[in-house]
Amino acid sequence: MTIFLLLATSALSIATAPFAGEARPAATPSSQSIEAGTRAPTAQRVTRYCVVNQVTGSRIPRRTCKTRADWLADEGVDPLAKAD
Repeated sequence: MTIFLLLATSALSIATAPFAGEARPAATPSSQSIEAGTRAPTAQRVTRYCVVNQVTGSRIPRRTCKTRADWLADEGVDPLAKAD
């Protein structure tokens, strides 16, 4: 049974190998998408601050990322303030 599975998977990989490397023609962007891209303003990058919490009973730490305004509004904590 194991030999059959090995032979079947190897035959399948050999049969599909020629199709994996097929070259496709590159898509040409339409003039409409180019115009929309040049007129759109660039978005401001929002700085997010992440806090990693160790949860008791779990080996996976929880990472919470928010903007400074969200930290102040939700938790009342300033992420840029120095910890004593």
